[in-house]
Amino acid sequence: MSAKNLFLRTVGALSLFTFLMASCGSGSPYPSISDVSGEWLAIKNTLTYANFSLVRQETGIENKIDSFTFTLTRFLDSPVAGLYHKQSLQEMGEAAGITTSIQELKTSVQNSDTGAVFLMILEIDSALDMLQEIETSLSDRSLNNFYQLFMFFSLLTITIIIVSGYLHSRLTKSEKREKQTIAFSREAVIAQEKERQRIAQELHDTVLQDLLGMSLMTYSIGNVEAPEERKRISTDVSKLHRELIQRIRNLCDNLIPLDFQNLNFGDVFRNAAIKFQEKTGVKCHLSIAESLDKVKLDAAGAESTSASSAGTFSTQHLHCFRITQECLANIEKHAQASEVMVVVLVSSGTLEITVSDNGRGFTLGLTSGFTKGDTRGYTPAVYRELRAQGHLGLWNMYERAASLGGALDIYSKPGKGTTITLRVPCVPKGHL
Repeated sequence: MSAKNLFLRTVGALSLFTFLMASCGSGSPYPSISDVSGEWLAIKNTLTYANFSLVRQETGIENKIDSFTFTLTRFLDSPVAGLYHKQSLQEMGEAAGITTSIQELKTSVQNSDTGAVFLMILEIDSALDMLQEIETSLSDRSLNNFYQLFMFFSLLTITIIIVSGYLHSRLTKSEKREKQTIAFSREAVIAQEKERQRIAQELHDTVLQDLLGMSLMTYSIGNVEAPEERKRISTDVSKLHRELIQRIRNLCDNLIPLDFQNLNFGDVFRNAAIKFQEKTGVKCHLSIAESLDKVKLDAAGAESTSASSAGTFSTQHLHCFRITQECLANIEKHAQASEVMVVVLVSSGTLEITVSDNGRGFTLGLTSGFTKGDTRGYTPAVYRELRAQGHLGLWNMYERAASLGGALDIYSKPGKGTTITLRVPCVPKGHL
């Protein structure tokens, strides 16, 4: 049955049910079948148990029959009887003869015809029983349809609540993502400006100073007459020139990871570890899973790739490398460590990169729900607090991890070193 048909049938049944209930209530302009049956029961008892020869004189039975006839006529003219007739046409047709039976009953009483009286009593009983059965059937049907309507609207209400909750959840998540995107864009601009300032400062403190020194030394060559001194200055200029080239090359390596163009993902980490050890003199241990190059990063289904010649490295790979690079840079600047461990694992659909050191560690002074000394499992609110404290590097690492659909955990204690772990979803190659 369609929802429309169910609705129409139930509305009709509900109307019938309302009429039936209203007809039974006090103050109704029409008598109910109960009223009719009550009057008939009084007449029937009088005719059955009284001395029949004295009935007419002592009980006013004829007046009672006339009153019963009037009550029955009003009931048959009522809207409820109209519904009876509409819903049970055949039964109402059979019950319509009750008025004739009542008139014959009155005549039999007037004639003191006992046999005819009891015969009419049986016929009237049968007709009233049929009317009672019609009322019972219609009441049951109305209640059944009413319950169906109730269940229909209950299910409809529950469905609306569930759909509304789902849409509200989607809208909330969408608004949250939009806010995160806006915040990330804002922080990206700030980070870019700080990176520009850092590059400008580094160029000023290194390249520009070297160029200025080379310029002065080159100028002095023309003012020196001794060949040995001129040769020494020329040697110093050449040495400074090579150092300057190396400084610029290191700067370019930090800005653009050229290793991505020529090496596989595992070799990128190996080169980063080697360069870190050569640059800082800090021993860097490296452990890389053999299956690293057999998986692809599954960051929200992103497929964009970097502009490498091989075209095999995505922006997700670059984010992982930048996070690792930032960890090593922080160790170089702040940790005062003698050993560093970089571990790259692949397990259960997750790429896990851990960078740890035995340096001095640090205390972040967080207030966002952490056990003292244990900062594992940061929430977005905690990273916002880190950003407010000036730890933009950690905030940037968190934003990169979030863009990968991954998580970033940090554990550090003063004097106990620092461990940073990045976990990113990944899938075997050929399954994306």
